[in-house]
Amino acid sequence: MTVRVATFEGNMKPPKKPVKLIGLAGILIFWVACAGPRDYLERGKRAFEKGNYADAALNYQKAIQKDSQFAEAFQGLAATQLKQGKIKEALAIFERALHFKPADDALRGVCRRGTHGLSVGSQPSEGVI
Repeated sequence: MTVRVATFEGNMKPPKKPVKLIGLAGILIFWVACAGPRDYLERGKRAFEKGNYADAALNYQKAIQKDSQFAEAFQGLAATQLKQGKIKEALAIFERALHFKPADDALRGVCRRGTHGLSVGSQPSEGVI
Protein backbone atom coordinates (compact mmCIF):
# COMPACT_ATOMS: atom_id res chain seq x y z
CA MET A 1 0.00 0.00 0.00
CA THR A 2 1.33 3.38 -1.00
CA VAL A 3 0.54 6.48 1.02
CA ARG A 4 0.81 9.80 -0.69
CA VAL A 5 1.52 12.88 1.33
CA ALA A 6 0.71 16.22 -0.18
CA THR A 7 3.58 18.64 0.06
CA PHE A 8 3.79 22.21 -1.02
CA GLU A 9 6.72 22.75 -3.30
CA GLY A 10 7.89 25.65 -5.28
CA ASN A 11 5.29 28.39 -5.76
CA MET A 12 2.42 26.38 -4.31
CA LYS A 13 0.94 27.86 -1.18
CA PRO A 14 -1.14 26.07 1.43
CA PRO A 15 -4.85 26.83 1.42
CA LYS A 16 -5.85 29.82 3.55
CA LYS A 17 -9.41 28.78 4.38
CA PRO A 18 -8.65 27.40 7.86
CA VAL A 19 -6.84 30.61 8.78
CA LYS A 20 -9.74 32.73 7.52
CA LEU A 21 -12.27 30.63 9.44
CA ILE A 22 -10.25 30.88 12.64
CA GLY A 23 -9.96 34.64 12.17
CA LEU A 24 -13.69 34.94 11.53
CA ALA A 25 -14.47 32.86 14.62
CA GLY A 26 -12.19 35.11 16.68
CA ILE A 27 -13.95 38.23 15.44
CA LEU A 28 -17.34 36.71 16.20
CA ILE A 29 -16.29 35.77 19.76
CA PHE A 30 -14.85 39.26 20.28
CA TRP A 31 -18.06 40.87 18.97
CA VAL A 32 -20.29 38.79 21.26
CA ALA A 33 -18.04 39.42 24.27
CA CYS A 34 -18.05 43.15 23.59
CA ALA A 35 -21.80 43.54 23.28
CA GLY A 36 -22.91 46.55 25.25
CA PRO A 37 -25.95 47.01 27.47
CA ARG A 38 -27.98 48.52 24.60
CA ASP A 39 -27.25 45.45 22.45
CA TYR A 40 -28.62 43.19 25.16
CA LEU A 41 -31.59 45.51 25.68
CA GLU A 42 -32.51 45.26 22.00
CA ARG A 43 -32.12 41.47 22.04
CA GLY A 44 -34.35 41.36 25.10
CA LYS A 45 -36.99 43.50 23.41
CA ARG A 46 -37.01 41.27 20.33
CA ALA A 47 -37.34 38.12 22.43
CA PHE A 48 -40.11 39.74 24.52
CA GLU A 49 -42.06 40.68 21.37
CA LYS A 50 -41.83 37.05 20.21
CA GLY A 51 -43.14 35.83 23.56
CA ASN A 52 -39.82 34.24 24.52
CA TYR A 53 -39.79 35.65 28.05
CA ALA A 54 -37.00 33.44 29.41
CA ASP A 55 -34.62 34.60 26.66
CA ALA A 56 -35.80 38.19 27.10
CA ALA A 57 -35.11 38.02 30.85
CA LEU A 58 -31.64 36.61 30.22
CA ASN A 59 -30.77 39.45 27.85
CA TYR A 60 -32.15 42.11 30.20
CA GLN A 61 -30.06 40.59 33.00
CA LYS A 62 -26.96 40.72 30.79
CA ALA A 63 -27.68 44.39 30.07
CA ILE A 64 -27.92 45.03 33.82
CA GLN A 65 -24.62 43.20 34.35
CA LYS A 66 -23.01 45.58 31.86
CA ASP A 67 -24.69 48.67 33.38
CA SER A 68 -26.08 48.20 36.89
CA GLN A 69 -28.07 51.47 36.66
CA PHE A 70 -29.74 50.80 33.29
CA ALA A 71 -33.37 51.62 34.11
CA GLU A 72 -34.72 50.44 30.74
CA ALA A 73 -33.21 46.99 31.26
CA PHE A 74 -34.79 46.80 34.72
CA GLN A 75 -38.13 47.78 33.21
CA GLY A 76 -37.86 45.09 30.55
CA LEU A 77 -36.86 42.50 33.13
CA ALA A 78 -39.83 43.50 35.31
CA ALA A 79 -42.18 43.15 32.33
CA THR A 80 -40.88 39.62 31.65
CA GLN A 81 -41.43 38.69 35.29
CA LEU A 82 -44.96 40.05 35.07
CA LYS A 83 -45.69 38.04 31.92
CA GLN A 84 -44.49 34.92 33.73
CA GLY A 85 -46.84 35.54 36.65
CA LYS A 86 -44.13 36.67 39.08
CA ILE A 87 -45.99 39.76 40.26
CA LYS A 88 -44.07 40.50 43.47
CA GLU A 89 -40.74 40.07 41.70
CA ALA A 90 -41.92 42.33 38.87
CA LEU A 91 -42.96 45.05 41.31
CA ALA A 92 -39.61 44.91 43.13
CA ILE A 93 -37.78 45.26 39.81
CA PHE A 94 -40.06 48.12 38.67
CA GLU A 95 -39.20 49.88 41.95
CA ARG A 96 -35.50 49.35 41.24
CA ALA A 97 -35.98 50.91 37.79
CA LEU A 98 -37.74 53.87 39.40
CA HIS A 99 -34.70 54.35 41.65
CA PHE A 100 -32.61 55.01 38.53
CA LYS A 101 -35.32 56.90 36.65
CA PRO A 102 -37.24 58.88 39.33
CA ALA A 103 -38.82 61.37 36.91
CA ASP A 104 -40.69 58.64 34.98
CA ASP A 105 -44.38 59.24 35.77
CA ALA A 106 -45.60 56.00 34.14
CA LEU A 107 -43.12 53.97 36.12
CA ARG A 108 -44.00 55.81 39.31
CA GLY A 109 -47.67 55.01 38.67
CA VAL A 110 -46.95 51.28 38.36
CA CYS A 111 -45.00 51.33 41.61
CA ARG A 112 -47.64 53.39 43.41
CA ARG A 113 -50.44 51.00 42.43
CA GLY A 114 -48.33 48.08 43.60
CA THR A 115 -49.54 44.53 43.27
CA HIS A 116 -53.16 45.76 43.06
CA GLY A 117 -52.44 47.34 39.68
CA LEU A 118 -50.59 44.35 38.28
CA SER A 119 -51.96 40.98 37.32
CA VAL A 120 -50.58 37.83 35.75
CA GLY A 121 -49.92 38.31 32.06
CA SER A 122 -50.82 41.98 32.16
CA GLN A 123 -48.84 44.54 30.29
CA PRO A 124 -47.65 47.65 32.11
CA SER A 125 -48.91 50.92 30.70
CA GLU A 126 -47.27 52.31 27.59
CA GLY A 127 -44.00 54.03 28.29
CA VAL A 128 -43.06 51.74 31.17
CA ILE A 129 -41.27 49.25 28.89
